[in-house]
Amino acid sequence: MVEYLSLGGLAKALGRDKSGLSRHAKNGTIPKRSNGKFDLEAVRRALKKNVDLAMARPARRRVAGQQSTPGLPVDERDPVAGYDVERILVDGKFMTVGNARALAETYRARLAKMQFEAESGAAAKVEAEAWTAWAPRAADTLAEEFGIDRGKLTATLEDLVLRQIADREAGRDTIV
Repeated sequence: MVEYLSLGGLAKALGRDKSGLSRHAKNGTIPKRSNGKFDLEAVRRALKKNVDLAMARPARRRVAGQQSTPGLPVDERDPVAGYDVERILVDGKFMTVGNARALAETYRARLAKMQFEAESGAAAKVEAEAWTAWAPRAADTLAEEFGIDRGKLTATLEDLVLRQIADREAGRDTIV
């Protein structure tokens, strides 16, 4: 006969956290019946099939009568080969699967933005604007330091910066 369990009963039978099993049910990793109950054997099969144990870390479980501390032994009763599948190793850090997915999405969005900027020349425009704004500020400091006419120095620096920007846009990366 098939054994149907509530989320709490399932967590107890598997020796796992309710929150992790709830996430798996919401993500569709484990089957959940319409009445909210779980088939224990179907869940065990689904966890073995859908969870990449190479990406999981050994589970640490609380030993009866002790506080949850880092040095506790692994609970051998865990049915998924002693692995805690709610956390995976990403960039040298353990994080939840949801956080890892969000991080991957952020990386993809940043990469797409950089590719778009490179194709559209937006990064070059920002750099050109920064250099154009730098010339008058630098001219003030240099004019005061060397006792040179501020207006002439500003005009000369702006001209040099604009020529350099034009040369770079034309593919000639030369220094005057």
